[in-house]
Amino acid sequence: MSPKYSAATKLLTLLLVPSLAHAMHVKELQLPEDLRVLYDSQDKRDLQLGSYRRNLRCIDMLSVEGSFTFTSSEPGQRCALFLIANPDETLLLHYTDVNIDCGAGDSLTVFDGWVMKRQTFPGNGDYPLPAERRSRDFCRGLGSLQRTFSSSQNVAMILFNIATPGQGFTVAVRKALSHAPCNAVSPSADGIHTLALPPDRASCSFSIIYPVALELLTMRDKGASAGDTAGHGQEDVQQLDAECDTGAFVQVLGGNGLNPSTMNSLATFCSTLSSPVELAAGCEHTVVRLVGRPGTRAQVTFSFRRLTPNDTGSSHARCPVPF
Repeated sequence: MSPKYSAATKLLTLLLVPSLAHAMHVKELQLPEDLRVLYDSQDKRDLQLGSYRRNLRCIDMLSVEGSFTFTSSEPGQRCALFLIANPDETLLLHYTDVNIDCGAGDSLTVFDGWVMKRQTFPGNGDYPLPAERRSRDFCRGLGSLQRTFSSSQNVAMILFNIATPGQGFTVAVRKALSHAPCNAVSPSADGIHTLALPPDRASCSFSIIYPVALELLTMRDKGASAGDTAGHGQEDVQQLDAECDTGAFVQVLGGNGLNPSTMNSLATFCSTLSSPVELAAGCEHTVVRLVGRPGTRAQVTFSFRRLTPNDTGSSHARCPVPF
């Protein structure tokens, strides 16, 4: 694996679900400081030639396009492949070859988002479909209809349990530009991002799996036209009225889990910003969440960078800072 993995690499304990019906098993996965750095120089050369292929480990992560093959090396492996693209992209997955025994209990499931520690991203409050429609089980599908999957955001995962050594699957991974990006996981610990509500959404979240120093740069809320709230996001609308006098608002959330709905609120900002606002979020996981009425043309632009010991003296620091 890449030599850019360092001593500062985060070690996460992940509770993985091979399918929604299977018990969770504890695995350890090392995430690099920048999730985009997931391949060595040879991988880069292959990628430039348009021929990027490699074998998958039982617990693996990908941020590049290509063709990837998993072959089981021991009985009963319960595994997961995490996939991530840029925040303004979605993922297109296609099984080009599947050699598993569904009748023997094998499973091969795509999940629209990520599952960690029994929590999901996006959270149910930010996801447009019911929870039961977020996964697609190859063994319970209709043949070729189950071979292709498109994600709703820049992250997805494949959870698989293959009982027989030598069996496995090959998946082709492609990326597509999203015309209305909403929820996203940052592939790096620093950057700048604009979070905007699509016309049919009442909330969107941007997830950063690091303690970070945030700066909210601009916020705009042009309001919703009459009738835009009908049948959409009533819980969010009620919260909107209570928190910010019916205008859109931004929440900064922090915690050690993945689901924004289980996190602590570190700060709330309503409608507009008169000047940039800085906030140090010392949690292991930070989320910027924009909430408004469906049809609201609200957006917020913010920058973020990894939190350092120099930031711990800030009066705005929240959560135990991990130094």
